[in-house]
Amino acid sequence: MDGRNLAAGKSWSGKGGPDMTVAMRLRALMFASIGLALIATPAAAQPTARWVGQDAHDFVGTFTQAAKSDVQDIHFTLSGLPARSKIASAVVKGEGGGQWNFNGPPGSWLAQIVPRAGGTAADLYVEPYVIEKGRTFEFQLTFDDGRKTTIFCRGGKADPNLRMPGTSVEARWIGQDKRDRAGPSPNVGPDGMQDAHLTLSKLAAKEEVRSILVAGPGDLRWQFGPNVDAFTGAELIRNPADPTKADLYFQPNRDLAGLTLKLTFTYASGKLDSTTVNAGKTDPALKLVVPVPTSPTTFAVKSSWLGQAANGDIRVAIDGLPTSGRYVSVALSDGSVGGWSDRPEGGLQPLTIRRGADPSKAELTFPPVRDETGATMTLRLVSADGRSALATFLGGPSDPSLRAPAPEATSVKARPGDDLNDLANRFGTVTLAAGTYPLNRPLVLNRPVTITSEGGANLVFTQGPGEPKWTAAIKIHAGRTTLDRLSIRFAGPMQWEQDVNYGPCVIGTTDNRDKPTGNVIAGLAFTRLDVQGPPPATAWEEAPRLLRLCNATNGVIEGNTFKGGIAEFFGGPWRYVGNRHDGTHAGAYTHSVVSVHWTHDLVVARNRMTQVEKGGKTWRWLVLTNAGSNVHVADNAIVGVGHRDDDTHEHPNATETILTESYRLDFEGKTAGVSPDGRVVAVSSHQG
Repeated sequence: MDGRNLAAGKSWSGKGGPDMTVAMRLRALMFASIGLALIATPAAAQPTARWVGQDAHDFVGTFTQAAKSDVQDIHFTLSGLPARSKIASAVVKGEGGGQWNFNGPPGSWLAQIVPRAGGTAADLYVEPYVIEKGRTFEFQLTFDDGRKTTIFCRGGKADPNLRMPGTSVEARWIGQDKRDRAGPSPNVGPDGMQDAHLTLSKLAAKEEVRSILVAGPGDLRWQFGPNVDAFTGAELIRNPADPTKADLYFQPNRDLAGLTLKLTFTYASGKLDSTTVNAGKTDPALKLVVPVPTSPTTFAVKSSWLGQAANGDIRVAIDGLPTSGRYVSVALSDGSVGGWSDRPEGGLQPLTIRRGADPSKAELTFPPVRDETGATMTLRLVSADGRSALATFLGGPSDPSLRAPAPEATSVKARPGDDLNDLANRFGTVTLAAGTYPLNRPLVLNRPVTITSEGGANLVFTQGPGEPKWTAAIKIHAGRTTLDRLSIRFAGPMQWEQDVNYGPCVIGTTDNRDKPTGNVIAGLAFTRLDVQGPPPATAWEEAPRLLRLCNATNGVIEGNTFKGGIAEFFGGPWRYVGNRHDGTHAGAYTHSVVSVHWTHDLVVARNRMTQVEKGGKTWRWLVLTNAGSNVHVADNAIVGVGHRDDDTHEHPNATETILTESYRLDFEGKTAGVSPDGRVVAVSSHQG
């Protein structure tokens, strides 16, 4: 140990752990073996701590909220506590790493203190996160009268995987019971053969099961979860009503009768558990017999596209419906992204069927999701026995923007000094004269409105010290809202509310921090704007989003000049056309310029992007996630995006200029059969 560091009070740490000052280390070494207090006076006894170890108590887990974990806590006893005081808070630190808090600062794992009768002793419990071999622990105690003391004690042995008695996972062999979720290789999905089935109980309720390894004699191995060794795949289906229970399936490659299988469980926290099960007879050639689905019947209808109702719903008159048979549900599809049902679920939109005196005729009413001109609409009638009858008809024109009411036919001209919040919520159109409009609070648009200018209108947002943090500078709560020909600036750095879905923004729609409005936010338009986000408040921070339109369904972003963070939106149709983006401010970064999720009928064209200001960073230009249909990206010029040799910060797994990414599959594996006409696909089990 360097004496110069000791004199200077410099700190050191064990590998991977928080720093301990040299003085703390020496004090710990001096007193750990006998558990004495660091500061002792002849006048009064000082508190001491003693390691008890794991003795079948479970008060806390490796969580930031109070919760049991079924893992045995480490037990310490505290003695010599002041008789007339209570421990108000405590911080426990392990030499080399680990921190637990009792009524302490948030973010650390929790400790629990249980006072003993008499008040001069207590029991303290923490959950182990590593194998303990005998390191020193520090206890910083604060009493309710303001007094503080620090004590140390030497630890002992503890196992982070030692579970409470009777809580270790259990497995029961079911065998081959006409289930098929796994196959004979590492590939995911069914293969047409019956799986071996195990039921599991006593899983850790609050933890994700990251992996399960099923091991038998010799080379018998099946793996659920990350499968880097390419073992035969297994599938876990957890019980949504009781997460302590689950079903595990794997494809046997031989008769497993009489073999003992060991199951090793790894949770997301890294904790382990294991059990064994005696396998029964299996036949790897036992097929799962699923009847081949029959083709649906078809019928012809005449249709009349009646246009859109006052609320924007499409109306279609149908003639030629079957009059025989009993149909329990009706569904409609446009063959692309639109799906509607009279029993909407799983992402389907509502469909209403109005019948008259003639049972062969009906009127269909449903909300538009895109322009259906020329689309082949498929009507499906489902009978009580599960059979389907299909008919097709031609779609017509529709505009999703009409689901939202239009601005009122009233207008006003605004001048610098006017209350824009008041005017925007009383008039349908607000035209701004040239000049600067200072705003010291967010501009909240509760009704459909068009805000435009004669040219030269500058909105400048200022946030005073100590004011509540903002989620957005301009908040839009209604559809058919247009912002046009405005300049938007900030007088300086802002204090943003980070606890808002998809992050703070310059312009945003209703978010999780707002009261629900029930409004359909459709048909937004942002045109000819000049928007610059605020400069960063710190040396390196994410630029707030310029547009956060996550509750909007469709709109236009065209002909704007931007500087700052992401334009983020969902669904469609959307047009992001003819915009110029100048990157971020120096000292700020953005993960992308445009991010769109579950999109359709999207046009991204004729845009120009350059990182103008040195010291700013744009990692990606365009990100499309989850799903997309009818997406058109063309004639864009993108310069200075992505990883560069002179970057001062490592890229955050962002090596693409354009990223298209999808995370979930509806089905993977071998299907159980297809109807002769190819319209009906059967699967052995529902996935997802």
